[in-house]
Amino acid sequence: MDFTVAAARLPRPGETVTGGTLLVNHGGKGANQAVAARRLGAEVRFVGCVGDDAPGREIGAALAREGIGVAGVTTTGDFAVASNPCGALPPGASCAATVTFKPTGGGTRMGSLVITDTSPGSPHSVALSGTGEDFTVLSSPASASVAAGGSTTYQLTVAPAGGFNQAVNLGCTGAPAHSVCAINPNSLTPSGSGASTATVTVSTAASSEVAPRGPQTPSGLRPWEFRHGPLLVWLAVLAMLGLAGAKASRRYRGQSAEFAPLMPVRGFALGLMLLMALAWAACSTAGPVPARLQGTPAGTYTITLTATDPQANNLSHSATVTLTVTQ
Repeated sequence: MDFTVAAARLPRPGETVTGGTLLVNHGGKGANQAVAARRLGAEVRFVGCVGDDAPGREIGAALAREGIGVAGVTTTGDFAVASNPCGALPPGASCAATVTFKPTGGGTRMGSLVITDTSPGSPHSVALSGTGEDFTVLSSPASASVAAGGSTTYQLTVAPAGGFNQAVNLGCTGAPAHSVCAINPNSLTPSGSGASTATVTVSTAASSEVAPRGPQTPSGLRPWEFRHGPLLVWLAVLAMLGLAGAKASRRYRGQSAEFAPLMPVRGFALGLMLLMALAWAACSTAGPVPARLQGTPAGTYTITLTATDPQANNLSHSATVTLTVTQ
């Protein structure tokens, strides 16, 4: 608002002059520009801060009379304003704002549509309500104990809220190593009013020893030929070397005595080769070493059971159970 006082002349520095009539007009730089733009045909919305008093209400009403939007539409609760075409409305006119509902829980959800304007009694409130469809997940028992090699079961219950009746997929995570967590059925569809239940079975494994399979016998060979064939080859080689050594001994028997020192060396070499062949044969016929299969480790584990609705932006809830594995 502009407040103007008429005077006969401008006052000198430090001087006080008597004023005339007090003029009160709508004004302000921003308000003047808004009015000018609106009178030129533009769509104008004015944002400002005014007092909750007579001048404040007057300036708001004046802008509204010029066709300048000064209304505000907001919501509370699980509701949101998607679009607000409402600007300045003349008396008797109407507009429609679009409100969306995104529940954060199941059951009845309450909220408000709040309209702030320049009319008396502002802001105005309209009650809103909606029903949110959701579900909860429960599990029982809360904990269980099982010896390695055994199995245990839990019950997983999906209860609807707000008439929820869509299929949810069930999952299990956190089971210990060397165990299997199975859910039957792996999907539930609540009726909208009654709960549905699935059975969760956790199966563990016990440690064990298994003898490995023996070596594969090549095609065409009997088992004793496969096991002792290399030894027979070595014995044949040694026999040939023995014969060659005997011939060499007869050849050098009539020669000079300078070859005599070679005879013990040749014998030592033949003996060493025989020992190597026997050692190799003993190693090759050793029995297989049993293999140990790892079972489920002992300990306490937290298993998470999850229900997910893929049609509702993967709406998901979960429950946890405890599993203790003993040896």
